[in-house]
Amino acid sequence: MEHIVKNSILIIEDNKTISNIMKKALEADMSVEIFQVFSLDEARALLEQKTDFFVAVMGLSLKGAPRGEAVDYIMSKGIPSIVLTGTLDEEIRSEILSKNVIDYVLKQGVACIDHIKKLIVRLYMNQKIKALVVDDSRVLRAHYKNLLTTHQYQVIEAEDGEDALEKLAGHNDVKLVITDYHMPRVDGFELVRRIRQKHSKSEMIVIGISAKGNTLLPAKFLKTGANDFLKKPFESEEFYARVTQNVEYMEMLKKLRDAAIKDPLTQLYNRRHFFDVGERRFAESKQHRTPLTVTMVDIDFFKKVNDTYGHDGGDVALKHLSGLLLETMEEESHLLARFGGEEFCILSKGFDLGAAQKFFEDIRTRVQASSVDYKGQTIKFTISAGISDNRHDTLQGVINHADDMLYQAKAGGRNRVVLPS
Repeated sequence: MEHIVKNSILIIEDNKTISNIMKKALEADMSVEIFQVFSLDEARALLEQKTDFFVAVMGLSLKGAPRGEAVDYIMSKGIPSIVLTGTLDEEIRSEILSKNVIDYVLKQGVACIDHIKKLIVRLYMNQKIKALVVDDSRVLRAHYKNLLTTHQYQVIEAEDGEDALEKLAGHNDVKLVITDYHMPRVDGFELVRRIRQKHSKSEMIVIGISAKGNTLLPAKFLKTGANDFLKKPFESEEFYARVTQNVEYMEMLKKLRDAAIKDPLTQLYNRRHFFDVGERRFAESKQHRTPLTVTMVDIDFFKKVNDTYGHDGGDVALKHLSGLLLETMEEESHLLARFGGEEFCILSKGFDLGAAQKFFEDIRTRVQASSVDYKGQTIKFTISAGISDNRHDTLQGVINHADDMLYQAKAGGRNRVVLPS
């Protein structure tokens, strides 16, 4: 079942100035729906109508609810919460954390708002990250799972290393693994070692958990390939700090990689990456005598789109087509790149000419039937496509032939798919 990402935020704060500043700051950086109420009674009335908030931000002390009653009520509704407090000492800190909230923030001007915004952006992004918790203790698994779900991660569980490997085989989108060391069948070290055979540190985060007093376990975890470690027992704040630090590092590396291999406008692969990967796939198809096709796709009369709607409108059209192509193509089978301007190139492994023709005819029909709104206007366009297969000796030869087929599609009236006769 596909995980549903929530995008509603609830603010409960009786200081309307703080509430409004917070709302404005969040709306500036996020496409979210924000609901403001100024008392516990207003929150109760709202929650009778709507409960699907991914986070609530509220004052610890509100008018009519001075002792954290609002926090208790919102938490009872299963809504993860961030608590604002005007004062903080060890007693108040312990009281707040005992309520299993996401975090507490001291009301201290603009810095307070910036911290809340960063935290909420992180929580919103966490909804798309799947984590695996591995421990042979059901109690500890439940504890780690609770910590992660509080911060909006999707969480699955495994009772030991062998079970974890089976779960990873069935969930190839896991990005974070929290694992104990001492487990039956496959222990934590062996689990990390086998994870690293398939996934680098920048692709999947592994955080080992070691018992207090064993000074060798942390070093062994790290040398085996873990990104980080925690010693039991640990405070929830340390747990969140280490998880967040590693997740943000992974995301930063992905952005750097994407900048090198992707077109900045469409986020499709660029020409350089296409040839780096495409040459290997072409060689494999020749070696194993498996079918492979290359298709060149071009937006018809793209100059007219630019002349009518401006270059920004043309960019909207390019992104619209890119989105349709990405929706249709699985990366394992199709290597999709923007070659420049309005031209796209797709290498499809396992496709002969007949399969490719049917596939791209379906795409051509979808594009023709679709449209995109731009500044109150509707942009519609069609595409032409030319297809070739791996009968040629080089990948460049296949691309050149596909380009010739695209030229024939254009000469034949556009809005059509052409392949060798």
